[in-house]
Amino acid sequence: MQSSIKIVSNKYFLAVLSALLFLLAWEPIGITPLIFIAMVPLLHLHHISYKLGGWRYFAHLYFAFLLINIFITWWVWNSTAWGAVTMLVLNSLFMTFPWMLFRFLHKIHSYRLALIGLVLFWISYEHVHHRWDLSWPWLSFGNVFSGLPSFVQWYEFTGIFGGTLLVLLINIFLYTGIRQRNSFYFYLSSGVLTILFAWSAFLSNPARFPATGNINITCLQPNYDAYTEKFTLPPSQMMREMLQLSDSSITDSTEIMLWPETALVDNIDIDEPMIDYQIQMLRNWKSKHPKLSLFVGADGQKIYQNTIKKPEPAARKYSSSHSNLWYVLYNSSFMLSGDSVSQYHKSKLVPGTEIMPFISYLPFLEELAVGLDENSTTGTLGTSNNYNPINFEQHSLVPAICYESIYGQHLARFVRNGAQFIAIITNDAWWGNTPGYKQHFSYARLRAIENRKWVARSANTGISGFINSKGEVVQQSEYDTKTALSQRIEINETSTFYTRHGDFIGRAALFSALLLLILLPTGRIPK
Repeated sequence: MQSSIKIVSNKYFLAVLSALLFLLAWEPIGITPLIFIAMVPLLHLHHISYKLGGWRYFAHLYFAFLLINIFITWWVWNSTAWGAVTMLVLNSLFMTFPWMLFRFLHKIHSYRLALIGLVLFWISYEHVHHRWDLSWPWLSFGNVFSGLPSFVQWYEFTGIFGGTLLVLLINIFLYTGIRQRNSFYFYLSSGVLTILFAWSAFLSNPARFPATGNINITCLQPNYDAYTEKFTLPPSQMMREMLQLSDSSITDSTEIMLWPETALVDNIDIDEPMIDYQIQMLRNWKSKHPKLSLFVGADGQKIYQNTIKKPEPAARKYSSSHSNLWYVLYNSSFMLSGDSVSQYHKSKLVPGTEIMPFISYLPFLEELAVGLDENSTTGTLGTSNNYNPINFEQHSLVPAICYESIYGQHLARFVRNGAQFIAIITNDAWWGNTPGYKQHFSYARLRAIENRKWVARSANTGISGFINSKGEVVQQSEYDTKTALSQRIEINETSTFYTRHGDFIGRAALFSALLLLILLPTGRIPK
């Protein structure tokens, strides 16, 4: 008995146990219900540690979150060791900060208020983490339900912050029930989950978002190795190979074809895309298929001539001998439809590889940009900063480039402006055959539910496929396979609560957390 108590009171055991439960609950293992007890060891760790010195408390919680980050996102190491270490260290630090506020509140006020504070502080952290230069919201708790979309049909109202709120509350209820030996909290947890299951079953009825039309889409997966082929093979060779693969899969009914992120690797002048040889090759090929539209990922570039001062934060000099010549690189996409070419440039950038945080204030940081490959586009990139859907023929789509697909509100803004489906183009080959590409694909299921729109996904490699408006995978490719998938998807005119209002739970939590911290010193909050 004494040995059991010692084990349960061992702070490192509790940290490891929590990390293991998170790992098992997360995709691709996906034993999702374990998430409802994954925080219980952390809450007990807090209970036996909060009276210790601040640094000791911090060390125990930081160790737990470092393990969680390592267990679930270790695969980032495959693309960049330096970036992975930085991400693991910083993200664990950010995740520990709400718990430090939790401890502070517990020490100066009641435990009950501290638990309310923990909920507010954690959701506020996730909300901010979606929006600043160091954004890495991969481990937002609401993402865990990407492996169980049938349970979170209510994300059409709350987005992933509703899932985060649920995870926090159920863990708090269960731990409180254990500590107080009070079965009420177990019944409460069961009741909440039962109601949500029933609500999800009701919300998944397709009659609630009836189809008003359909589109026949083909998604290309050319399967180039990111390190040995993608940025080393002659661009014209890859173009010809992708065109051959497209020819073999296209039919008379195909309306749009998606090519993956950076399918075109020679920088295209975004001011004059029509004169680029790659665009010309695609237009010549498309002339054989006049009814076909093509949405393709590319490296983009903008030139600034005769400019002495740096024209924008992302601008770079060609060389010291061309002091008046600047250029900006983009992770771009182009839509070829009819005789026109429209474009969108990735706006949610990966910290360290596509944006150096805070360079507007600390410009010397630009020199520290992490390169995934000596030929790939790295350093701070330019962005579109608009939410206009990409139009083609009588239809429109959400242009989501790679990392952008984990930002619910970002994509919802395009849907709010009239986009009929979500088109994700990505290159998940950087991570190799690891959980990374599986998690990335799985998160797209949540975007479908939030907006009740189909998702079409074209990956260089990883998983290409189609997800319906209930978050169900209708078709998907195998990893490390050259293929093209075709699917007739449904479109609808549904506008969900989440599409219209976005991350309102995050905004409300942040406002409430700030209000709590402001009122606390005044003594107006009774114990």
